Amino acid sequence: MKATKIMALAAILAITACTDKTNGTVPAGEQDERYATIKDQGLVREYYLSVPEDGAKGLIICLHGHNGSARKCYRGFEKKCLERGYAICFPQASPEFVEDHVGWNVGYCFQGGMKVDDIRFLRHLGRSICFKNGIKRSQIFLSGMSNGGEMCYIAARRVPGDYAAIASVAGLEMKWAKDSLETRGTVPFFEVHGREDTTSPWEGDYENRLGWGPFVSVDEAVGDMVRMNGCTECETTEIPSYEESGKSVTLHRYTGGKEEVLLYDVAKGTHSWNEDAFDVHSAILDFFDSHSAL
Repeated sequence: MKATKIMALAAILAITACTDKTNGTVPAGEQDERYATIKDQGLVREYYLSVPEDGAKGLIICLHGHNGSARKCYRGFEKKCLERGYAICFPQASPEFVEDHVGWNVGYCFQGGMKVDDIRFLRHLGRSICFKNGIKRSQIFLSGMSNGGEMCYIAARRVPGDYAAIASVAGLEMKWAKDSLETRGTVPFFEVHGREDTTSPWEGDYENRLGWGPFVSVDEAVGDMVRMNGCTECETTEIPSYEESGKSVTLHRYTGGKEEVLLYDVAKGTHSWNEDAFDVHSAILDFFDSHSAL
């Protein structure tokens, strides 16, 4: 990748949520009882795990954004997961070849040297946590924001049977994945995306102007999930939003197939969870609850 593109990418990353110089490692003298490690593909991988005191009905794996930190992100979501009876795991992404950057290996144009298979890592991690905490493997759910959302699309294609349901936030579908990954089943899928997202634009980036690599529009990406699940019907509903946010939310629910697909369309929404517009955390958990086998 040319130096000019790296500089442009750095500017983009400056607005990505949850950046942390420790890259997830607990600083000296600071303890976190949630912190743990697991060895996978010859690497020691870090993660943070919270389990309800009375046991968990399921496990949610939540993936941070590019150059993000598992240690600092999404504590509000963690609280709600525990209240609903879910264990919640935040894994840490691996170092990239752009200095001081970490990311999930989704095939960005600057990730060519990354050898780690994060889909394989997440399978190992989820099954290990379930085994140690008495959670059924059929009750593993996947969520992720931005770079973590890209992992959600890849997982839906490569390993749909690994997860009871998948929820992406501000994620996108890489064009290479759309063109080359064979779909291997069905899985309930959820996307929440802002219309004014400038990091993962709604209209996609087919010409790679942003430097991530070509990716398709939200309409095309969600359409792929709709076709994968065999959906034939769509119901559109206006969702009550917080007036002070100045945003409005439209839910497109696709049904009639083997599994449903939900798209929360946030007018004036940005590259974020858009929790200032509506209770997105509860929306994800409601979605997961509706696809729980318990």
